[in-house]
Amino acid sequence: MHLAALAALNISLVSTMTNGIFNIPLAPVRPPTRHNLNGMMRHPRRLIPHHGIPAEVEITNFKNTQFYGPITIGSPGQVFNVIFDTGSADLWVPSIDCPKSNIAGQAHRKFNADASASHKGIGQSFNITYKSGSLDGNLSQDKVMVSYLAVKNQIFGEAMHQSEFFEEIEADGIMGMALEPASFFKQPSVFENMVEQNVVGAPVFAFYLAKPRTPSISERGSMLTLGGTNPELYSGDFTHVDVTKPGYWQFQLDNVKVKGHARGVCRGAKQALVDTGTTLTVGPIREIDDLNMRLGARRIQFAPGMWSFNCLELNSLPDVEFFTNGQVLTMTKDEYVMKVNGLCISAFSGRTYTKDQVPYWVLGTSFMKAYYTKFDLENKRIGFAKARHYSYI
Repeated sequence: MHLAALAALNISLVSTMTNGIFNIPLAPVRPPTRHNLNGMMRHPRRLIPHHGIPAEVEITNFKNTQFYGPITIGSPGQVFNVIFDTGSADLWVPSIDCPKSNIAGQAHRKFNADASASHKGIGQSFNITYKSGSLDGNLSQDKVMVSYLAVKNQIFGEAMHQSEFFEEIEADGIMGMALEPASFFKQPSVFENMVEQNVVGAPVFAFYLAKPRTPSISERGSMLTLGGTNPELYSGDFTHVDVTKPGYWQFQLDNVKVKGHARGVCRGAKQALVDTGTTLTVGPIREIDDLNMRLGARRIQFAPGMWSFNCLELNSLPDVEFFTNGQVLTMTKDEYVMKVNGLCISAFSGRTYTKDQVPYWVLGTSFMKAYYTKFDLENKRIGFAKARHYSYI
């Protein structure tokens, strides 16, 4: 996502969206045969900690651009920080066998298969191309724990080679939280297996993304809730939208407007994907340019595709409204203005599409800071409730 522009600004913004229409890979993928986890676990043990009370994982907000938290893989568990990514469906971490020449792999914690008593090799390779980078490696199977929730026989990737982009990522790997139709591995996600193995009380997870007190530091306080929601982190009722594409957390977007303007910037109904693995709020470049100009932003000449605001005039900036199914979701200047290196940068970024691609929007973490966001697997819908923002949790 405008990597040259971001480099010019000396910031690292994440995009785990793949370079295509909703995670269609660029490189050939050799998927394994789907493993029958039910067959391996004919009588899964019922495990609902604290009588169904949801589990929570505290997430680190790294400089307002990356959100990650801890999991363990193997027996005994090896700890990794992963981006909990609703824009992809697969889990991967670096392998201890990655070559020393691969700087990205060597810069992070690496999984040691020989040190895990529950590890099983799969004998299949994988290749993933995200919008911002790519990787390849081998598939494995092992125990995965998130908070106190244990998943048996989870298929995951041991990355052997990662592109240069991942050198800038603080997390060791990525844990996809989209669903199996979006999987490169053609396997259930970690959360799907939590539901399948009855380790969560409800097929629901939710994100609270805290706003850091100082944009230049990393700070804890964001939260992933597994198996339900946490009412202390939101106020009011949820606005629900139906999922329109199996496997992805996306919904129909009818229009986007600057509050006070009668005409919207969307040219026809679009799809919007909610993605914790993307920092910015992304849309078709013509619509994004129109939106930024209406907000009074100016192009950054040394960073093509990026826009900035006058930091002395932020108080006058209007809200931006997203219309879907007769409902309105709002971003204020507190969400769409990013203060980086003395600049006030617009979180609205554009991308181009080929003639065979359907234009869509990606609502990244800049958008999600406004809302406590619920992902409901059973009812195939997404819920948005106003986030309660605390200076520190």
